[in-house]
Amino acid sequence: MHLSFSLHFAMKAKKVNMEHAAVALVLGSDDLLVEILRRVNSPTCLVRAAAVSKRWLRHASDPAFLRRFRARHPPRLLGFYVHENPLAELRFLPVSQDPELRSAVRRASYAVDNLGLLDCQNGRLLVRFYDEPSSFAVLSPLQGSPGMAVLTTPFGAGGRMGRLHLPPGMAVRAPSPDLYSVQLFMPNDGGHDGGVIAVEVLAEGMEARAGVHVLSGDVWKVVHDTASIKLPKPVSGIREILRPIDGKVYMVAEKGCKFILELDLATPRFSVIPLPDKVTTTLDNFRLSSGENGSGLVLVHAEGRLLSVWRHETNGAGAGVDWVLVHDKVPVREAFTRHQDVLVIAVSDGAEFVLLGLESSKVLMHVHLKSWTERVYDEMKPIPMYTIRAFPCMMVWPPVFPVLTEGNNQEY
Repeated sequence: MHLSFSLHFAMKAKKVNMEHAAVALVLGSDDLLVEILRRVNSPTCLVRAAAVSKRWLRHASDPAFLRRFRARHPPRLLGFYVHENPLAELRFLPVSQDPELRSAVRRASYAVDNLGLLDCQNGRLLVRFYDEPSSFAVLSPLQGSPGMAVLTTPFGAGGRMGRLHLPPGMAVRAPSPDLYSVQLFMPNDGGHDGGVIAVEVLAEGMEARAGVHVLSGDVWKVVHDTASIKLPKPVSGIREILRPIDGKVYMVAEKGCKFILELDLATPRFSVIPLPDKVTTTLDNFRLSSGENGSGLVLVHAEGRLLSVWRHETNGAGAGVDWVLVHDKVPVREAFTRHQDVLVIAVSDGAEFVLLGLESSKVLMHVHLKSWTERVYDEMKPIPMYTIRAFPCMMVWPPVFPVLTEGNNQEY
């Protein structure tokens, strides 16, 4: 019996050793390790995996690997920042229910007053001070330091906020605001040194002209000041300058136009893009977003209680070809249940979610554009639909990797 027990123990030990050897063989292969890392569930899981050792961190943070990882796991939407009106408190509407993103959603739930939100890119908020309309700051709530600013001239609450001023000669409100428009953004493509971009547009008659300024360090630099284009019809101003999409800024002219303007921030080059059939700037019930994986252009349009989604196709040279109808007049179930029309408020990056307003009850809801599932925010008080502004808040990309401690600072 003693011999039988010894043989059993020896066989079991051999099996365990073989299993350990197999695991070591798999994890010792860089190619297999990279493939395993690429298949983890989310960027949050990737950050945890990178903390195992120097070798795992080296592979996980490699730029080529991160490009492949992003193609498989694009940045996720955390929620929408919402302004009821220009002077109201900034609120956060959570969308993600993923347990992996619970901590990020909690940090993003950052309500402030006396600040106007101008843009949200990569987890950073570009805000304007109401007590001094020409001064601005950048907040980073997802980094756990919502009062942090990465701009010039320390000023404000506890010295934690910085303020910047518009480029010389540029004003938020010009003498002819119907003709002249200014908007500030943060780049969504990692360009321009991660600073702030100011776009000014003068549109009158059959011509539109634009200038692009970039804040680099604490100095405004004129990047382009000669972009111009002849328009298909006379206009008397640009009504809205939309946030950058794939390095381009889109502009909505006065009501009744059947086109939008595209300004390439890199070239600069103006283009006129005709709107799809049945979409005009008269009702202004549409919003633009980037396509899947951050490329291309998607338009979400509401007609009564129906949603349509269009994708703008380009040819091999990058020139626009035409709009392709992706979803045609999909009913919004909650709108039909409540007998209310919907307004398109905002669309997330990648066009995964759309934030809608129920027109009569003034209640917000969102629709997932892949599964067409819906959620209504009945817990919120009614919001005036025609003064609301909303900005999608996406998970930070690239992920912030840890500094390895002594316990896991090993090569393997």
